[in-house]
Amino acid sequence: PLQEELVSQQRTGVQISYCMILVAPYFSVGISTFTGLLKTNAPIHISASYFLGGLVGFWLCWLAAMVQFALFLCDRLARPLVPRLDILQTIFIFAVMAVTAFCGLQLGNRAYRNSLLTASIWAAVSILFLWLMNGGFCMCCRKSFRK
Repeated sequence: PLQEELVSQQRTGVQISYCMILVAPYFSVGISTFTGLLKTNAPIHISASYFLGGLVGFWLCWLAAMVQFALFLCDRLARPLVPRLDILQTIFIFAVMAVTAFCGLQLGNRAYRNSLLTASIWAAVSILFLWLMNGGFCMCCRKSFRK
């Protein structure tokens, strides 16, 4: 009964502020690394590259988008496709999230270590992914259909 009630409810998104609360502990790891770079007088292009690629790109935007993406997958796959094998759906969600998080970590790491330009591009891609996961694409679609 509870599962049917939850599955039958309207699909709703989670506000970005709640995602940021979940991301805050991980973001503090990035802040401590950034502070370490500043205290050791690292060159400004290295600190700026880490700030954009690591702190903003991965620790803030990519992880917040991952929270939204996980909720999106759980929402879309809430109803078991095969009644007795719903554990496979759970494993699938976990695998997709693990691969996506690992790819984001690797891309972010390589981006900020490469150059300030790649770190900036990575930050822009992460911001775009976060915007899309918060309904940005749907907002654009709704505006274009109203005209």
